[in-house]
Amino acid sequence: MPRPRCRGFVVLLGVEGATSGLAHHSVLFPADYDAEFDALFGQDPRPVEDLTPYLSVPDDAAVAPAGHEAWLLLVNAPRQGQGEVDWTARGVA
Repeated sequence: MPRPRCRGFVVLLGVEGATSGLAHHSVLFPADYDAEFDALFGQDPRPVEDLTPYLSVPDDAAVAPAGHEAWLLLVNAPRQGQGEVDWTARGVA
């Protein structure tokens, strides 16, 4: 039987202005970090209610025009296969 794996959902953003307080790599942990993995790897995989977003906000003029930022936002998503999430269902995505 294959081992369960999770997926990642990535959003690339162009942000006007500068954001203070974010490092190049930032992880924003929820109050119950274990609940995320219960949702991802439990018997019935489902979208996570309280996410652990990872942000990459490089301080590099080569990736965004002056006065702007380029963000990469990554969150974990349930695996495909048994217990597959229907991402087309209303209110899921």
